[in-house]
Amino acid sequence: MQLSREEMRWLFDTLRKIEYFSLCTVGQIEDFVSIAVKENFEKGKIIVKQGERGGFFFIINKGEVSIWSEKSGLEKQKIANLGPGEFFGETALIEGKPRNATVIAETHCELIIFDGNSFINLLDKNPSLKEHFHKVAIKRDTERRLILSKTKKGLFQKLFGTK
Repeated sequence: MQLSREEMRWLFDTLRKIEYFSLCTVGQIEDFVSIAVKENFEKGKIIVKQGERGGFFFIINKGEVSIWSEKSGLEKQKIANLGPGEFFGETALIEGKPRNATVIAETHCELIIFDGNSFINLLDKNPSLKEHFHKVAIKRDTERRLILSKTKKGLFQKLFGTK
């Protein structure tokens, strides 16, 4: 579905607050807003699945999602809950790697979605912006891995009583 004028304003303001878009001009942010659509997901729906190709970038407009990750065949671990204004899916899209987590709708959700091809085409028009997005993606992936390693360590300590 297309965005309403009010949703486009909200998205513009939201993108200006996201680190990825910190180097964007007003015109560049408007270009990103112009390629966005919205989609609804019912509670319990898997939005993206770990290991799949990342073809979309998502921003939560309404509702809440949970982020789950599985490493080396271990049990899935919830690593975060995200709500309005927060986002996911950018690392797989920007880096061209498989999704590093599964995302599930915890409530009815309305998500703003950027198609990967259109998104990458906009980045390709500005190499310095593309490089900035790449650096932020690496930083966020490193932060996610740190959270996962701490979660695993805590789980190991709970199971085996070690410190």
